[in-house]
Amino acid sequence: MPCPQGFRFIRVHDLKHTFGRRLRAAGVSFEDRQDLLGHKSARITTHYSAAEIRNLIDAANKVCQTASRKSPAIVLLRSAPRAHNRLKKMVEREGIEPSTPAL
Repeated sequence: MPCPQGFRFIRVHDLKHTFGRRLRAAGVSFEDRQDLLGHKSARITTHYSAAEIRNLIDAANKVCQTASRKSPAIVLLRSAPRAHNRLKKMVEREGIEPSTPAL
């Protein structure tokens, strides 16, 4: 029986990428993926088991959850007097509660 049209041009290399991605999506550890794919180099294993886009979007969206905001979104470590005055005016104008006593 001839193979379906979509399968005629699949290479073993393509299947290795699919296998690596599915292993990662299934939560298989990096070390186990490396062994299963037969790689010595961690860089190659990472290449063959790229993250699913949905997982990356979900991970990025985690910072938007209110529970992840245990610290201020903006941390001001040091400012010059001029920048400090601009920041102070912005805080007053926007009605933002200052997070440091200096403001």
